[in-house]
Formats: sequence, structure tokens, C-alpha cells
Amino acid sequence: MSNIAKTPANPDFSSYRLAEDWSSVQGKNQWYYLEGNDSNYSEMTWNDSGNSWKGTHQYNVIRGNAHIHPDNKDSVVGWKASTQGDITISGNPRKHNIACGDGVNIKIMKNDTQLWPAEGWQHIEAADNAGIDHELTTTVKPNDMIYFVVNKKDSNSCDGMVWNPFIEYGSQADSIDVAPQATVSTTMGTSIGSIANIIKETGSWSSANSVTFPGYITLDLGDKHIHTNKITLSTHYGKGQGITNFDIEYHNGTDWVPAKSDVQIQWDMNSNVIESKDVTFDPIYTNKIRLKVKDGNLDWGHIALNQLQWWSAGEGPNEPSAEVNTAEMLSTLKDYQGDVAEKDYRALNIHLTAVGQFEKKEEAAKVVKHLENFQKLLDHQLASKAIPQELYDTLKADTKKLMEQWK
Repeated sequence: MSNIAKTPANPDFSSYRLAEDWSSVQGKNQWYYLEGNDSNYSEMTWNDSGNSWKGTHQYNVIRGNAHIHPDNKDSVVGWKASTQGDITISGNPRKHNIACGDGVNIKIMKNDTQLWPAEGWQHIEAADNAGIDHELTTTVKPNDMIYFVVNKKDSNSCDGMVWNPFIEYGSQADSIDVAPQATVSTTMGTSIGSIANIIKETGSWSSANSVTFPGYITLDLGDKHIHTNKITLSTHYGKGQGITNFDIEYHNGTDWVPAKSDVQIQWDMNSNVIESKDVTFDPIYTNKIRLKVKDGNLDWGHIALNQLQWWSAGEGPNEPSAEVNTAEMLSTLKDYQGDVAEKDYRALNIHLTAVGQFEKKEEAAKVVKHLENFQKLLDHQLASKAIPQELYDTLKADTKKLMEQWK
């Protein structure tokens, strides 16, 4: 879909507004500054002297006041979903320079799917500085992209416009603490309490006295994978026994890899009042996470935690929609094309396309039979690490749902 780099983001779980979140860093606060045509978008370059993002052509520019100007390429603002949930997208795109020109064309896309208007372009007349309001809702999963596309129509003259989109998550984005569902362990021993206490709402744990660093605290969900980008550490007497420096690591199916490094925490209290600190990181999909503890306050020779919470935007892999079809599954597969080797992608695509042909002919028995073979192919590709776990979980769930529809 695009050439967007995997830049660490700063997810917020609540709301985003382009002008307020403006940055000279691609991906900061989930926003990207892009150019391109026909959904083939690439990142613009930061221009220090102009305090703006600059594209290939002279007038492909995005500025900090939500000012967007297209040229021979469309100028595009992208937003990457940090977590799963329903979002509302509102705004008032309008012309800024009304002195000349033939106006601009605009649209909103989610990945490859057009959201607004229903088709074609929404035209903003050259002198229309009142603009048009939009408010729409859609469901996103982590790393879905919303694109705000500005096209010059025929001429690039006086095409500067203001478009300051506001994106807000609804209640479905409320986080769930999955730590109580995990198995917890540590390499740092125990002097008081139990390490199992830190995934409960009561009790506490203190490491062995004279603890040495680094040491690990691991949460393991077994076969269950989640989307996540947040943990919370809670302790009392934090100034005396709180963790102060650690890395967050997650398991990618093969190795432990960094989610966020060198996290620094300063505890403010030294009493029996429990103090909590949230730590967010770039969205990941995993079944295991661990803290690599590198330092702590050791007034009594140990570190301690009352609770470690691990937040998920949903209790498991992406749930299939109420009705599933092969066209939707092919669209999901296409979203992961860059993450799958060509031969493996082609095998999945051929199988799903064949299912789609029988689906159109309403040949239920053949649909089910080919889906059974598709399930076996998915299992084989996961076992050989040919496809990401997230793609496997999504297609597996959709396959099961589609089979139920045709039985």
C-alpha cells in the first residue's frame, strides 16, 4: 500500500488532532506526512528552513497549521492506528488560498478502502473557505492506516487548504489487563511475598535481598496472542524499593526482541500509599513480554512490586466480522504482502481465489472442502515461519467463520 517506515510511535489510546500533534518526525503521535498517487504513498522529507514537510514537486507541502498543498503528486496525511477499536473521524476541510485556481479534490481512505466520499472525489471549490464538514466512524486494528488525500484537480494554482482531522477512539478501545491470565516468573528470587502476587489486585512481591542486575520478570500467555502497547507498574515505598531502569522485551515467535529500551522511572513517594506508573511503547502483537530490570532503589537491598499490569485492546486475536467472504480475506492477505515471501503469498492467494470462485457459484461442499485445505496450508506456513502469527490468527478465524456460514 505504501512505503511508510516503521518509525516508533507515541500511542495515546484516546484522541488525535493533526495540528496539535504536529511533529518534524515521521510517525510521532501516529501521524505521517506523505505524497503519491493511486494509493502508492511515500514519506515526504522534513525541510528545516521552511518548518514543513516537502515532497518531490515544488508545491507538495504540508505545514504545521494543518495547511496542505498538492502538486503533480497528491499530498497525503496518514494516521496509523495504535490499537483496535471504533474511531470517529471528523473535520472541516476548506480552501485557504481563495485567490485563484480550480479548487482541490479530497478523499479519506482506510488502507485500500475508500471511506469518504462513497466513491470518486469530494470537490472543494477554489473560493470555498467555509469548507465541508465530515464525521464518519470505522473500526481499526493496530497498524491500519487512515489517509487524508488532497489532489490538485487540473491545476496546482492556489491549491493551499486547511484540513485538521480529529480522530477519537470510542469505548471499544478501552484496555483490558491480561496479566491475571498470564503465567508470571522472575530470575531475581523472592524475599517477601510471591511473584504471583504482582498479577493480582492484592499482595506484593520483593526480590531476593542483595539482588543483582539485570534480572527478568516475564509474563507468558501461552498460546494466546494479543495486541499491546502499554504496561503499568505499581509499588509502595517506591523511593526505597522501586524499579528505576528497565527494558521491555517481547517474544516474536523465535527470539526476545526490544519493544522499548532504557525506560527510566522516578518514584515520588516513600510510604505505604501505592504509586502507579504507565509505560507505553510501539504497538506489538505477542504472547510473551518481559521486563529486563537494570536498576532500582535498593534502600533495603531489594526491589519490589505490588502489581504489574499488561494492557491489551482486546482479549485475543482479531475477531472475524459477523459475515466473512473471500474478498475480505484476500484484502487482509494483501495488507501483509510485504511480510510474506512471494511463493508463500501466491499459494495463499491461489487457494483463496479458488474458494471465491466456488463461493460465487454457491457450491457449498466445494467451498468447505477448499477451506479445509486452506486451513492445512495456513498451519504448514505458520509451522515453517513463512507467515506472521497475526496474519495466521486473522485468516484462521475468518476461515472458521466462513466454513460455518457454508455448512
